[in-house]
Amino acid sequence: MNKTYSVLLAIFFTPAALALSPLAQRLQTTGATCTATAQGDYCIFRSAPKYNQPVIMLIPPNLNQPKSLILYLHGHRGVCGVTNSTVPANMATRYKLLNQMLTAGLANSVTIFPMSRGNCTDYDNSLVANFPAFAEWADQQLNPSTNTWMISGHSGAGRALANIAATFKDFTKRVEISTLLDAAYSMGSYIGRWQVGAGSNRRMKIRSFYATSSPEAGSIQLQNTIPAQAKAVRSKSYGDHCNVPMTDFGDALKDSSAANLDIAADSVSF
Repeated sequence: MNKTYSVLLAIFFTPAALALSPLAQRLQTTGATCTATAQGDYCIFRSAPKYNQPVIMLIPPNLNQPKSLILYLHGHRGVCGVTNSTVPANMATRYKLLNQMLTAGLANSVTIFPMSRGNCTDYDNSLVANFPAFAEWADQQLNPSTNTWMISGHSGAGRALANIAATFKDFTKRVEISTLLDAAYSMGSYIGRWQVGAGSNRRMKIRSFYATSSPEAGSIQLQNTIPAQAKAVRSKSYGDHCNVPMTDFGDALKDSSAANLDIAADSVSF
């Protein structure tokens, strides 16, 4: 093959660099480091006001302004292999969070994924205590067109979700869906907090996916105690605690008023 033909092949068949969405481009001007992928953009902040841990924002392709915001909290570090990573994008990619947003019809939303050390130590000790400031920062960065949030967490992050829902009623009034991903542990200690949260927002849906015995019992307790709002759901990964975020994160999002399943993107494997 002659040299000229080889050069032409390289020009025409080398994939073009992926472009960042308009939203990701703006976030880069406020301190984020953003990377474009076929599924969307990963924008990482080294920290947030009053939260000194990395925060990743997952942005669908070509998004300019989100309609709603989604909070995702991981479980205890080191319990599941992927949680050993100190790189937020690795965990988000492993769990296919962006892909699940797209297939759920949430191409108009952004997931905010703060990291925590230890057994959700930073969530329990810092994020919960300063959550109004964290949520305000996220609102300012992303400028959503509605005030709607969804909150979700895996495993031990269920504690933080219960405390956020019960403590910050003004925020909870904005929450459309709360999703526990095999996270309804020790529900006897937290059912009262979920009752308070549900009482402050009668329209909030609580979806508790279970894959193992303790969260199953907690999910059923939630459903029985708050039947008008809470629903226990058997996980597609029943029996595999670590896989629940990969199979069920997106399912609860389909209940969102922001979801547009008519234009949901095809699922793309990482």
